[in-house]
Amino acid sequence: DSVLLNATGALTYDWSTGTPNNSYYAAPTSESPIVIGTDLNGCIAEDTMDILVNPLPIVDAGMDTIICEGGSIFLAGVGADTYVWSTGETTQSILVSPLQTIDFEVKVEKNGCVDFDTIKVNVENVCHEI
Repeated sequence: DSVLLNATGALTYDWSTGTPNNSYYAAPTSESPIVIGTDLNGCIAEDTMDILVNPLPIVDAGMDTIICEGGSIFLAGVGADTYVWSTGETTQSILVSPLQTIDFEVKVEKNGCVDFDTIKVNVENVCHEI
């Protein structure tokens, strides 16, 4: 993502990135952007802003799986603080008993960042015992 930075209080602006106006979209980097403002009298001032970059959560809902018709399976997501499943449930793991093959999606959030993963549950009407 990027964040919109707005400088105020000067007549002209120059960002350390070469952007020559008061607004600048800052992308995540290891450097803090610096803005230099010049007023009507030619006086120059500068300011900088530290941008905290949170890493994206990496969610894993597991490998696609197969269940027998009429069966159930627990699905679990890992890697986040909050979970929202396509079923509407908000727990880390859910028990599902689908009647047909279906994809279940889990949306996770951690530190304000969001990620998604999908797991396909294949429902077989003929199961073989091993």
